[in-house]
Amino acid sequence: MKGMKKNMQYITHFTEKMKNYCAREERAKSDVIRKMDLLGLSNENQQYIIDILLNENYLNEKRFSQSFCRGKFKTKNWGKRKIIYALKKKCIAENYIEQGIQSISEKEYLEVLDKLFNQKKRKTLDTNIFIRKKKIANFLIQRGFESSLVWEKMKELHN
Repeated sequence: MKGMKKNMQYITHFTEKMKNYCAREERAKSDVIRKMDLLGLSNENQQYIIDILLNENYLNEKRFSQSFCRGKFKTKNWGKRKIIYALKKKCIAENYIEQGIQSISEKEYLEVLDKLFNQKKRKTLDTNIFIRKKKIANFLIQRGFESSLVWEKMKELHN
């Protein structure tokens, strides 16, 4: 009986710790599991705490996905490909990834692509047009923009 009471205090302590962790910012389930692994919780205790976090809406993968997409796009100017890749690494379900990506305005997306294109165009001083195009395209593709959009943008580059 005494050991069971101590175990519940232990679980309650870590449940509160994880609630605070999730309340500070949106978290993916995989982030919470990684944190609990670092704290040394057993898989059984982890699942119990995850269930509580989900039931009390501290963890919500749909909400996380939308917040992550908007945040990475607005603050870091990431393209959709890079955002999708990062969400897949966090084991987010495809339908939530799609909903998150749809939360990015197409108009704003193209404006950011245009802004980054123009910034890189001004900084890339190569006189060889092919090298210049390659450098600009590589930059935009590494940022996560779709290659079809990038190469369409390259058509604007004449000199």
